[in-house]
Amino acid sequence: MKHVFCGLLTLLLGGAATAQTTTKTYSGTSDIFINPERGFSVDRIAYHAGEALNLSDMQSTRTAGYSWVRRIYNLQDFRSAAISQAYLDMVAADFGTARAAGIKLIVRFTYNWDTGADASKSRILGHIDQLKNVLQANADAIAYVEAGFIGRWGEWHDSTNGLDNTTDRGDILKRLLGAVPASRMVALRYPNHKKQIFNNYNALTPSEAFNQTDRARVGCHNDYFLSDIADGGTFTYGDDQAATRENERAFLSQDNRYVVQGGESGEDRPEFSSCSKSVAELRRMRYSQLNAYWHNTLLARWQTEGCMDEVKRSLGYRFRLTTATLANSVATGATFTASIKVKNDGWASCYNSRGVEVILRNKSTGAKLVASGGALGGSKDPRFWLGGEEHTLSVSYTVPAGTATGQYEVLLNLPDPQSSLRTRPEYAIRLANSNAWEGSTGYNKLGHEVTITAGSTGTAAVADGTYTLTARHSGKRLDVQGNSSADKAQVWQYTANTSSAQRWVVRSVGDGYYTLTHEGTTKCLDVDGGKLDNGVEVWQYEANGLDPQKWKIEPTSDGYYKLTSKASGKCLDVYGGPAATADYDNVVQWEYVGGTNQQWKLDLVSSSSARQATASATLSKGTELLAYPNPSPDGQATLRLSAQKAQTATVQVFTPQGRPAGRFAVPVTAGSTDFALPAGLAPGLYRVQTTLDGKVRRLTLKVE
Repeated sequence: MKHVFCGLLTLLLGGAATAQTTTKTYSGTSDIFINPERGFSVDRIAYHAGEALNLSDMQSTRTAGYSWVRRIYNLQDFRSAAISQAYLDMVAADFGTARAAGIKLIVRFTYNWDTGADASKSRILGHIDQLKNVLQANADAIAYVEAGFIGRWGEWHDSTNGLDNTTDRGDILKRLLGAVPASRMVALRYPNHKKQIFNNYNALTPSEAFNQTDRARVGCHNDYFLSDIADGGTFTYGDDQAATRENERAFLSQDNRYVVQGGESGEDRPEFSSCSKSVAELRRMRYSQLNAYWHNTLLARWQTEGCMDEVKRSLGYRFRLTTATLANSVATGATFTASIKVKNDGWASCYNSRGVEVILRNKSTGAKLVASGGALGGSKDPRFWLGGEEHTLSVSYTVPAGTATGQYEVLLNLPDPQSSLRTRPEYAIRLANSNAWEGSTGYNKLGHEVTITAGSTGTAAVADGTYTLTARHSGKRLDVQGNSSADKAQVWQYTANTSSAQRWVVRSVGDGYYTLTHEGTTKCLDVDGGKLDNGVEVWQYEANGLDPQKWKIEPTSDGYYKLTSKASGKCLDVYGGPAATADYDNVVQWEYVGGTNQQWKLDLVSSSSARQATASATLSKGTELLAYPNPSPDGQATLRLSAQKAQTATVQVFTPQGRPAGRFAVPVTAGSTDFALPAGLAPGLYRVQTTLDGKVRRLTLKVE
């Protein structure tokens, strides 16, 4: 049975502007400017406790154009002892200093600097365990960590303790990966060590990228770049090993699509380090970082031959707006749409996660509307914006009812996702466009204004209540198999009847999104695993407040609506296309093309007050715990505690590891009480638990 394939309704960039939209073309710039987590870096070495970073020095470093410092910790005083508390305190203080100065740190621990011994394996593992807490607490100030610890300079060769073998290297690397925050990468000196340790000689694939497995978190730092045919042993030596070296370089180029590559050069050797050869190799290996002072002879050649400015511009990412098509006006309660193209002129992509927001800012008041998460579609993860590629970001954002009318300027914000840095412009990405950067906020101006007008009703598209949903093409209703109350029960279309299997409690959760709860249960209409693909099954699942259970309900024509998943941007669809009219035809998610199998009529069965009595049937007669927004974009969320009688509830928040993250005594009245969680939760999943009317209630809160 042929399915009607469909694409999200967005405006095509190549088309001419209409009265409803404007298509803009943007000018790039060749300016050299600072951006986070990329470019040249400088070194600062601590040999002993008491040699903490100096704030004035770090501020001057940033002013000089460096967004990061490679911080090397020489543990020579602790080869045979635990790291002292004074030294650990210095490391912790350094992260605070870096944060205050608006920079990040590349971190390496070693037991010598050129000459001297390293430490035993057991000592190294113990030191990593000691460092774990301070590293975990400072993910926001870490760009990445170099593997260190073993051998001369911590570069994994010439170990004085016999650690130059795959078993010991693997044990140390995996212990370090467990100590470093899961959101951060570890860079190895030699790419062949990664293959050997993980017994996997394949480069990372897109599906493996950024999944926080150990292998996906291991990059490379080449500390003898362009020194000879093998980069000082980075690749295999031997006049007869040219094919092997080429295979090794090919692996590294592909692997580095999704992991960090940094390093420093060797001495100038014209046969290897001319500008033409250097730039070609830097581009192929997707370099994000180089040492600004080593080696001075090679760097001088780049200056003399004229490619230094190109290197400064191209290390890491360099994102540039090319074109955008944007709506000229939108009414409250309606959808603002845009399609924005960004090209990466740099050699690498982002390797750490990055926020993406399209902001509408009131020109009179400065009030902001922020489109993020499910309001964005297309290519919305900058980590996949590879060097030389152009990507399209689509926007479909419902302007909330009650928004002040007027002129709003459109901006693109690429903030650091860490809550401590999210609003700091030093950590936002600047685009390589003329007259776009707004340094006071870290926003990039799109040079466009949109007029927001009052909607015809000023109300949500659908009022809260209990509804049946009827597919336009078949006249069959959205139905739960066997009226089941089980998780993962199948949802399909079925002939209309009076059972609660076809009744859905629709409830607004803000920003134009709704949950649909199977009447008489706590099971919500849910996308299997929050997957993004066409054809993914839609089922029912226990309410959890996450995006796969949030649906945007928007009118199409003649009283019908489309329902779009916040998690995927795909719409509620009867599988098989308009010809699929039989009972039991499955309901899935699919891109929207206006097919009648993707349009639904919502018929009100009972109002919001009636819904309240049924939606909570299994929640102890009205006892429930909800959170909104969920996911929370900034670590702030409001809990809604519903109870039958007045009481004081103890709300506990736990990290994914089960550690307490907050405990609050909340006075609860009979009915619903809202409680705002304090800001400051770092990105991740949290378990929230309380007891209401003697019943334990839990939910999962996601912080982005």
